[in-house]
Amino acid sequence: MPLTCPLNENNVACLTFTHWRYSMLKRILGSLFWTVVLAVVGLWALSAISSPHPAAGPSMPLHPLVRINQLDPAQYASQQEYDTWAWAACSAAAMTEVINLYAQPTTYTIHDILAVERSVKEITPELGLLEDQGISLTVAHFGFQTDWGYGRSLDQVVAEANGGHPVIVGIPPRRTGDYPGGHLLVVVGGDPRTLFVADSSKLNRASFPRTVFAGLWSGFSAVLSKGGRQ
Repeated sequence: MPLTCPLNENNVACLTFTHWRYSMLKRILGSLFWTVVLAVVGLWALSAISSPHPAAGPSMPLHPLVRINQLDPAQYASQQEYDTWAWAACSAAAMTEVINLYAQPTTYTIHDILAVERSVKEITPELGLLEDQGISLTVAHFGFQTDWGYGRSLDQVVAEANGGHPVIVGIPPRRTGDYPGGHLLVVVGGDPRTLFVADSSKLNRASFPRTVFAGLWSGFSAVLSKGGRQ
């Protein structure tokens, strides 16, 4: 039946009824619209929750290790100490970064770690770290054990870092013009293509392509733990 009636002064009731039917139709259509909208949103949310997502490698380091600048004078007890040691202190900087991660809220400076490294005679201003075992001898004074050597593959280094254990690694002298005297830095994570690092040098590199780093790496790695591995 059409929702109209003749427009004349005697059809007030008819007009009122027609208006009521229009109003009811608008309410019904409005209710149906929002019902459909809510149903679509609900189905979308359910699909987003239940749909499997492909696993992906980390896009950033997985733990909050704080990079330290070995050329920051505030890391040293005096200007003389800075002038003498800053350019040779990459090993002390790497150890400081890792120790600070585990020692929170205690925060050490390069000076603190360097003082011990010097006392065990494992560093000189000319050569930097003298022996690989210098790392384990130094951090032992702070209650840490060190699992170090040349037995880990790069995949294992990345797995350690992604598992929450940052890894100190070495680049030998003359392997690259970026670090002509050699360098130690910390691997903090990685994925199939990229190695994420904390680099205390002036270059402050945050990452390397894995293929590039594989050609620079000496094979040395050291993982610190407090009270044994978890």
